[in-house]
Amino acid sequence: HEEDFEGFCLDCQVPIAPRSKHCHACNKCVSVFDHHCMWLNTCIGERNYKAFLATIVSVSTMTGILLGASIYVLIGCFT
Repeated sequence: HEEDFEGFCLDCQVPIAPRSKHCHACNKCVSVFDHHCMWLNTCIGERNYKAFLATIVSVSTMTGILLGASIYVLIGCFT
């Protein structure tokens, strides 16, 4: 529908929806653009935001487990 589009991307030469933005790293427009993640080498937007959050939670959990295990081993070495 015509009312679904808010503006026009000058780089892509296409109409864009609200909260869409052109990513210059990917050279494409992304719906509900959040940021371009250099670690995943992709844009974070409407279609992959849940997967991005799951990745962040998984990495944070694993970091906590490794930190806890390292502290446990270090305490065991010095007692």
